[in-house]
Amino acid sequence: MARREKTYRLIFGPGISLDAFEVGDEVYEAFEAAGFDMPCIARRDEKWHLDLWNANRMQLLSKGVKKENVEVAGICTYQNYTDFFSARRLGTRSGRILSGIMRM
Repeated sequence: MARREKTYRLIFGPGISLDAFEVGDEVYEAFEAAGFDMPCIARRDEKWHLDLWNANRMQLLSKGVKKENVEVAGICTYQNYTDFFSARRLGTRSGRILSGIMRM
């Protein structure tokens, strides 16, 4: 009997976006040291901005998850702080978002 290949569907819910995730040189350097393709996940304005959605996607693809099985909601918690908690915008006492993982 042939074994059925496992299919994973991964969806990233709301999170901070590239435009809103401003970081210092030390965070940029930590991502670079971890082996991330920095031109694909970083942009320099006055400070560095990192694309966590793309960084996570790249990690999944490197582990064999197919591109068509990864989806990003594209909802920025910083920009949509009236709908979602954003510690970056409202401080650490703003509340938390529950994340979940489900295997089907």
